[in-house]
Amino acid sequence: MKKTLYILIFLVSFDFATAQKFVEKNFQIIRIPLKEKFNLSARSLPRLLTRAYCEGKIIGYYPWRPDLECGYHEFAAHFNIAKIQPVANGDAFEDVECPSNFCINKDEESISPFCLYFDVIEDKVFNTQKSAEQHNIKYIRLIYSIEKHGMEIFYTGPIFMYEDVIKLNGNEFSMFNPKNDAASISFKQYFEARMFSGFSLGTGTQPKKTNPNQEKDKWQH
Repeated sequence: MKKTLYILIFLVSFDFATAQKFVEKNFQIIRIPLKEKFNLSARSLPRLLTRAYCEGKIIGYYPWRPDLECGYHEFAAHFNIAKIQPVANGDAFEDVECPSNFCINKDEESISPFCLYFDVIEDKVFNTQKSAEQHNIKYIRLIYSIEKHGMEIFYTGPIFMYEDVIKLNGNEFSMFNPKNDAASISFKQYFEARMFSGFSLGTGTQPKKTNPNQEKDKWQH
């Protein structure tokens, strides 16, 4: 029995380590500070993505397990924003598309900690024809940020596939266009024009220790 348990723990740890390497070591992670004036047009992005997530228009994944879907109900409960969800016993509403009267609105205070930063996760490919590096965005990740004891503390939120993000309806999900106040820009236009500025997190940002508790490993906090 003990041998079987050790094998299971090893497999879980190995599975998480693989996901860790996949996200943290294979990709460049750029953290976008939305407090910066240059990133003004993207300040609505976290709220828009959360709304799309809530309404079932985009799939969210665990931040360290981009191969594993995370339901909106679990995300809301994990970050204590369940007040914008139906009151449920257990997971009664886990697979139910969020009704509009329960979904967030642009002024929902409980998601404010997600509105200060987000991560762009991409890889770089050298284009021999252009003799330049080419950026291929793979994921967009929400970041939960709070201030504690005069320091900024970051927690990784859900991760979204870039291809899913740019497919969202531009009429419903668009951002402020800094070059034209009378028009908006789609997520695709924003990212393809690389209208963001941030700082690289480099590699090895994942904590060294892993927890054999798979549920905690999905979030790492």
